[in-house]
Amino acid sequence: MDVDAAVHKMRRLSVTSLGLNSQQLTYDAIAAALDVPAGEVEEWFIRAIGLDLIDAKTNQLERTVAVHRSTQRSFRKEEWRPLSERINM
Repeated sequence: MDVDAAVHKMRRLSVTSLGLNSQQLTYDAIAAALDVPAGEVEEWFIRAIGLDLIDAKTNQLERTVAVHRSTQRSFRKEEWRPLSERINM
């Protein structure tokens, strides 16, 4: 197993999870969650946006990221119910 590749993938998945929990994120909170320097935060979000994992905008002056949409990492029963209701409408 390539440890670096696994860590990279987990960070990419973590970016998507962060967007599910909050729509406004600070660079410091993101850096702590990903265990990367704050200077690398934009790079991770730009990659995630490019891979269509999230729809977000960064604000360099305020050092925040506004997440508009984030891909669901996994679906539990609680997530399936609202999705099913939307589909049935």
